[in-house]
Amino acid sequence: MLMKVKMNKAIRDFLESDLIYNLNVLGVIDNMPDAEIYVDDEEAPKGVMVRKDYFNYIYSEDDKFIDEMLESHFVEGFFGFSGLKKSIADKIRTRFMNSWESKCNLYYLPEEALDLSLIKTPVRDIDVKDAEVVDKYYTYRSPWSIHEIREDITNRPSSAVYVDGNIACWVLIHKDDSMGIMYTKEEHRQKGYAVDVTIDLAEKIIKRGKIPYLQIVEGNSMSPGLANKCGFIPYGKCEWFGINVGFPKETVEASKKGKEIFIENLLEPLKNRLRIDNITENHGYNTMFELDKITCKVDDFKVEEVKDKENIKKWCEIVTSAYCNNKEEFKVFNDELFATMTKEELPFTLYLGYLNGKVVSATSTVRFEEVSYFYFTTVLEEAKNREIEMATIIEASRLEMEKDMELVIVQTCKEKIDLYEELGFVFIPEEKLV
Repeated sequence: MLMKVKMNKAIRDFLESDLIYNLNVLGVIDNMPDAEIYVDDEEAPKGVMVRKDYFNYIYSEDDKFIDEMLESHFVEGFFGFSGLKKSIADKIRTRFMNSWESKCNLYYLPEEALDLSLIKTPVRDIDVKDAEVVDKYYTYRSPWSIHEIREDITNRPSSAVYVDGNIACWVLIHKDDSMGIMYTKEEHRQKGYAVDVTIDLAEKIIKRGKIPYLQIVEGNSMSPGLANKCGFIPYGKCEWFGINVGFPKETVEASKKGKEIFIENLLEPLKNRLRIDNITENHGYNTMFELDKITCKVDDFKVEEVKDKENIKKWCEIVTSAYCNNKEEFKVFNDELFATMTKEELPFTLYLGYLNGKVVSATSTVRFEEVSYFYFTTVLEEAKNREIEMATIIEASRLEMEKDMELVIVQTCKEKIDLYEELGFVFIPEEKLV
C-alpha cells in the first residue's frame, strides 16, 4: 500500500540512482513544499509518486509499484504526467484513454562541459515587470501562465539580454528545475543571444548545486542545435501526457449540458416528432486525441462542413431518411428539420460525408466550451455500413479538433453503442446521469 510521506534521505538516494531522469521529480520536491509524496516503503522505496494539482511525477521500474499506484490513486478523473521516462510512460498510458501528449528528448549539461567563453553579450536576470512580455511569446500561453512566469522569475534564477533597455532574449527555470520558455524576438535573432542566456543560466544552476537540463519537444528543429552548441548532452526520451479515467464529474455534467443544449435548440414541432429519449438515452465520451489516432478505413471518403443552404438541404434529406418511411412523413419532417437548421444563431455545425464525390452520410455537432457533441449521424441506406458511419465521426472529429475542441460526446440509441465502443468511446452508466 502506498503511503503519503515527507522527503527523506532514502527517497532522495532512490531518485538519485537514476539522477538525470529524476531531476524533474527532485525539482518539484525542492521547489513545491505542498507537493504530495507517496512511496511503498519509506526506507527502501521501489517507487516514488509526487503529485501537485493536476500533474504527477513518477519514477519506478517496478511493475508491482506501478500497478498498485494506478489502482489506488488513479480511479476517476483527469490526470497529467510530467516528464516521465519513456519506459515508465509506456506502462501507464496504454491502460487509459489519453487526452494529449508531448514527447520530448532529455538533455543535461555536466559541470565540466560549461564553457563561459561562449558568452559574448552582457546578460542579467529578467526584470519581473517583463513577465507579460515573456508570457506574450510563450508557446503554451494560457490564462494562468502569466502567474507561473512571475513565480519563476521571482523565485528562481533567470537570464536575459536587454537591448536599449528592452528585453530581447530570455530563458527561465520552471518549478521542476528544467530550463525553458526560451525565446528571442525576431528582430534580435542570429546574434548569438540564445547561447548567451543559456550558458549564463546554466552557470547559475550549477552554482546552486544542481544540474542544468532541458526537455525539448520532438519536432523542435532549432533547440537541439542550440543545446549541442552549449555543451548539453542528449540523455534519453521523456513524455508528458494526460489521461481520462472512469467517469469524471466534469464529463458527466458536460454530457447533461449537451443534451440540454440539443433539446433547447430544436423547434417545437421537431421535438414532438423526434424520439428524443431514444436519441439521447446513451451517453459516450472519447477524446479528440484518441480519435485522431484512428486511420479511416474507407478509401476516397471525406467529410466537409456545410456552409450554404443548398448543402443544408442535402444534409436534412439524409437525416430525414433515417426517421421517415413514407413520402408524406418525409416532407413534413424534412421541412421542420430544415427550419431548425437554418434559424438564426444556429448552434449546430453540420457535416456531409462524400464517397467518391457522392454525398452518403451526415452528422452534426453542438459545441460547448471545449466539448463537441455529436447528433444525427446518418448514412444513406444504399451506402450503409459500419465503416462509413465510423469514418464520418472520425473525419468530422478531426475538423472539430482544428477548432480546439478536446472532448467528444455522443448521445445515441442502444443499437449503436457497440459501433462507438469500437471507436474507443466509454459509455456513462445511467445512474451517473441522474
